[in-house]
Amino acid sequence: MKKILFLVTILAIVLTAAACGASEGTSDATNNAAVETSSADAKELKLTASNWAFDKAEYKVAVGEPVNFSIENAEGFHAFKIKELGIEIDQSTPKQFTINEAGTYEIKCSIQCGSGHKDMISTLVVE
Repeated sequence: MKKILFLVTILAIVLTAAACGASEGTSDATNNAAVETSSADAKELKLTASNWAFDKAEYKVAVGEPVNFSIENAEGFHAFKIKELGIEIDQSTPKQFTINEAGTYEIKCSIQCGSGHKDMISTLVVE
């Protein structure tokens, strides 16, 4: 009985330590590359989605400029995610972010929307 109690205790310690360590570095966003903001003079960036494409292959914004991200579904039901920036937008929750790092970021539909879902990709260029 003491051996079983000892093994259960060791297992609990190992699992707790593994869970604590797993939380580090699991965020999609990179070191505050995009910060949620609430500026009155933000640029509007609305992606219009249909089956199975966004209205533009590329969208551009300026580094440090507050941007109101939103999506309009012209056909089907879609949302989008910019994984590297930790941005997720659906039709009911537009959000504002300021992007602090120049670069090219992949925009992907984040709702399984049918046979063309894997091809529903666009690009955000931050200059």
